[in-house]
Amino acid sequence: MTCYSAFDKSGRGIEDYYWHINLALEEWRKLKPYYWGWVSRMFDGVDAVEIAILFHDLGKLGKAYIGAYKDRKLPLHLRRASRRHELISAYWAYKVLPQPLNYYVAAAVALHHEPILLGAYAGALGERRIQISTIYAMLRAVELGLGCRPECVDPRVKQALDLWERGEISPDLVADAFRDVVAFLSAGPSSEVRRKRALVGGLLHLLVIADSRAAMKGRGGGGTKLARLSYQAEPV
Repeated sequence: MTCYSAFDKSGRGIEDYYWHINLALEEWRKLKPYYWGWVSRMFDGVDAVEIAILFHDLGKLGKAYIGAYKDRKLPLHLRRASRRHELISAYWAYKVLPQPLNYYVAAAVALHHEPILLGAYAGALGERRIQISTIYAMLRAVELGLGCRPECVDPRVKQALDLWERGEISPDLVADAFRDVVAFLSAGPSSEVRRKRALVGGLLHLLVIADSRAAMKGRGGGGTKLARLSYQAEPV
């Protein structure tokens, strides 16, 4: 079955899911010689960027995301909420990765479209931040099942897909995961909290650059401003 990471306005798939993932991994390989020293030191030799890329769009395989493009009768606020795949992607990273790596990857994945995420959840309600209660309410309103399963070779992603196929996801489980991530990133003395959040920020930066460049290449067009400027600001 062909799964997609992007759809046009008519609901037609325009980018193969794993094509996008592989393009993002390719962009990370270009950046890796310059950033691997930091990543390796901060994550004990684990390629946290590669793992974040493998998980960052997993939520796009869900029925909610696919349905938001296929079902034109769905109310606008539910379409906007359903397209926010980052929350589901982050949940599976949290669920299957070992601690503490799961906290960092889940946080980076959840934030990799932060302005859009804020617009869909907080901005729509006139808030300046996302509340766990808001996430919970939105999750209860959409279908959380797996909608498309591509062939998978990475054992961590396969584990997530297996669990998803068995239905091991619910609004409560996702909300609890986010509470745990927030608690982890907020616990400890101020210096430790700053260190944790700096790790998320560094990981997030590299994920966003790789993802933005991959989307520009895979979907055509001029790409986002961030993707275009990254070729001037980042090593190639």
